[in-house]
Amino acid sequence: MSSHKIKSSHCGNCNHPFTQNENYCPQCGQDNHNPNRSVLFIVEEFFETLFHFDTKVWKSIFTLIGFPGKMTNEFVANKRARYVPPLRFYIFVSVIYFATDKFLQDHSSKAITEDFSKGFDEGFMGDSTKELSKGTFFKLKVNETNEELPDTSFLAANGYGIDKKDLVLFRSKDPGLRDSFYRKYNIHGFWRKFKFKQNLNITEKGSDFFIGVFEKMQKHISISFFLLMPAFAFVLRVFNFRHRKNYYEHLIFSVHFHTGSFILLWIASLYDYFLKSNIPTLCCSFLLVLFFAVSQQTVYPTSKINNSAKTILIGFSYLLISLIIFILMFAYNLMIY
Repeated sequence: MSSHKIKSSHCGNCNHPFTQNENYCPQCGQDNHNPNRSVLFIVEEFFETLFHFDTKVWKSIFTLIGFPGKMTNEFVANKRARYVPPLRFYIFVSVIYFATDKFLQDHSSKAITEDFSKGFDEGFMGDSTKELSKGTFFKLKVNETNEELPDTSFLAANGYGIDKKDLVLFRSKDPGLRDSFYRKYNIHGFWRKFKFKQNLNITEKGSDFFIGVFEKMQKHISISFFLLMPAFAFVLRVFNFRHRKNYYEHLIFSVHFHTGSFILLWIASLYDYFLKSNIPTLCCSFLLVLFFAVSQQTVYPTSKINNSAKTILIGFSYLLISLIIFILMFAYNLMIY
């Protein structure tokens, strides 16, 4: 549509003279047309931009999923005009995936966190928390503050012989009273204070404590992928050092792989939600492995045996890195909860 725009003789931004009928200023890159146009022109220009972006998106999706690894090779070879830039493409797809996932979530995710917290309570912490998990707390009314306090048997089971009435000191907003509580029960140092606070949270909230931690983790899970992608690129560089590619090329592969994974997971989640079947989830796991193996063979060509072996080793490395990031995310959310 740029050919139909009214041209100017000089750039309105930097005053650079146009020697030909340029669409853009060669000096500053500003669009060469008179912006004082009708509303109809503005609407027409909006739809041109919209469908031009959509064309790139659909072509990028088709190439990424239909020909794994091809878009990475072409982007690295500087044939990038036809595709959406990797990071922008990843953000676009991930936002749609996480928004859809949040919309489609029902009680299933809650059931998972509840089962985990129940198993954690009963299996790891012992019998002292079984009543806490059910929410049947024994409470004591403290007349001085008119405050209900939970039973401290769980705290005692974890090495804290705390008098219930003394918890009023801990809950006080006065730093001096809280410090006197710590001194009385010999709780010193950041780690011991943190451990006591978390034990008290478990005492008061039971299984809801772990459910709350996992719900907070779900809000931060998208951030974890920005740690996972560069770490995965480093793994790719280690296993494919013979190809002598720089880290940037491995990072492009990593971004494209995660973008494609989100597209496959998005399709599987929609299928699972509307047809109430777990088959797509199982098929998606296989497709993700196949998608990676084909992508790797395209970008890092080698024999089928070597490619299969690298797929397995890189897969285990990926799971290990994911586990480490999961533990770090859990620890972080545990501290801020």
